[in-house]
Amino acid sequence: MAPPAESFTGWGEPEQMMGQRRRRELRVGIIGAGVSGLTTCKHFLEQGLNVTVFEAKSGLGGVWRSTYATTKLQTPKQGYQFSDFPWPEDVPNFPSHHQVVDYLESYATRFGILERIHFNSKVLSLARISRTKFERVESVGGRDRGVGRLRTIEEDEETKSHDSLSHGIIRRRSVERADDYVWEVYVRRTISASDEFDDCMDEWYEFDYLVMCCGRFGDVPRVPSFPPFEGPEIFEGRVLHVVDYCSLDASKVRDLVAGKKVVVVGFQKTSLDIAVEVAEANQEINGPPCTMVFRRTHWMYPRHRQAFGYIPFGFFWNSRLASFWTSKPDQGLLQRVLQSIFSPVRSAVWKMIEYYLRFTLPLSRFGLVPEHALFQDLSACVLPQVPVTLFQHLEAGRIQTQKTPYMSFYPKGLRLADGTDLEADSVILCTGYNGDAKLKSILPKEYKDVLLEPGNVLTLYRGIIHPHIPNMGFIGYSEGLSSVHSSEIGAQWLAQLLRKSFTLPSIAEMETERAKWLQHSRSTTPFFNRPCLAPWQIWHTDKLCRDMGRNQYRKRSWWQEMFYLYSNNDYNFSNSLV
Repeated sequence: MAPPAESFTGWGEPEQMMGQRRRRELRVGIIGAGVSGLTTCKHFLEQGLNVTVFEAKSGLGGVWRSTYATTKLQTPKQGYQFSDFPWPEDVPNFPSHHQVVDYLESYATRFGILERIHFNSKVLSLARISRTKFERVESVGGRDRGVGRLRTIEEDEETKSHDSLSHGIIRRRSVERADDYVWEVYVRRTISASDEFDDCMDEWYEFDYLVMCCGRFGDVPRVPSFPPFEGPEIFEGRVLHVVDYCSLDASKVRDLVAGKKVVVVGFQKTSLDIAVEVAEANQEINGPPCTMVFRRTHWMYPRHRQAFGYIPFGFFWNSRLASFWTSKPDQGLLQRVLQSIFSPVRSAVWKMIEYYLRFTLPLSRFGLVPEHALFQDLSACVLPQVPVTLFQHLEAGRIQTQKTPYMSFYPKGLRLADGTDLEADSVILCTGYNGDAKLKSILPKEYKDVLLEPGNVLTLYRGIIHPHIPNMGFIGYSEGLSSVHSSEIGAQWLAQLLRKSFTLPSIAEMETERAKWLQHSRSTTPFFNRPCLAPWQIWHTDKLCRDMGRNQYRKRSWWQEMFYLYSNNDYNFSNSLV
């Protein structure tokens, strides 16, 4: 379906509207108060934008607030910090999820973000509308779930003297507005909750721009499909996705796993962590082992993060030298020739890293050596860090593994492709999340139809803009080596775009770049199912810097530029390298 005609000017902003919008603050709505939502709010406030943030939960932090007990950063804290807000020195190098939430709360407090967040406010739907007059209608709170039209902070101030509040009813006069397009956001705000009912109020807001920061992980599980009578419905035990597992408190987790036969399905960071949790819960009581079931293994790297004893692993994918020898979708002829010349060296280096990992980690002993190249995992952002005690539990038999191309349920557990039956009391599915479904659930139909085109993948221009969805940005939807970096640099870019510091190319040019990127990603790894910038992080950030008129070379010398690791600290634009 073709998008509305007004989306084809610049970034969906008809030029005749800009003068009118500049006479007042641009009103921006941000959906989500995780890492991406917080840094977007911070950088938008610095540009003088009128920002409102909606968060469905009672606190900020996104997935860091709702996760399993042993969750920690995979990277040292210096690799997961905002460019202008360092971690406290007394926090350990690999902070727990509680410490990450504390850090995010400190960030929100420091930069005046907290007062902009509407907590317990779930966005139910969006609409793209054009009207000349907004009629204020009454809002009834409480159990009746009444409907209200609560507009922007700016308009609320204009009409505050005309409001009357009685028994949960809010009445406001109509407000005249010029004829333009806005995003209407329908929000359900939970005022209080109990076991019997939720006390809610439905609200509407209007914004000139929206930024989607509701994340790819959490909330919406991706559950495997099974033929009839082979799925969870015939299993006599309990089946839950990791989303449900993360919502359990400590006592319920113990009841679920202690002394029980638990099967964890999947082979990624979450499944490895949860298998270790289950093994440790049963270790003291000499309970049964946890069994991991998966189709394929993936490469892992050890926590010490150094190859051959002294070279940081990050050097092979997060230095400018590594970026130089990594192929890109829009590289010029000279770079293609040079990469062709050095291709044998590049292949040899990656093969050496694979041999080092096989030598350092007992992958062969436990049948965990992947059948594919390490670079394919990196290119798909599926390269987890080894949990500290994983191989200890494998050695002791507290974790067992089963590789199978297919599995199904039977009443007592799981049945593998070779006919092996695994008895189980509980099955935990660590099979990923459907973040795109969250977006499609609230977008208008005309934008749902184009969201995942081309290729049924959310492919964005610069990882931020969909050419056919006007006045909307997406922050946090392109994975990289650090979600803090990709979110913060994206928020800075989007803030500059809104302030017209630069202009976008035509729709056709943005479509061409998206198509090239999609084709290149799919040709690099067979595991591509979402945007991943890991090997191309520096190249991608260079593009954003050039758009903003910033210096893309952030180091002090050519030697540092080529051989030193890049981090988010290098992109603090308040320093002299701007």
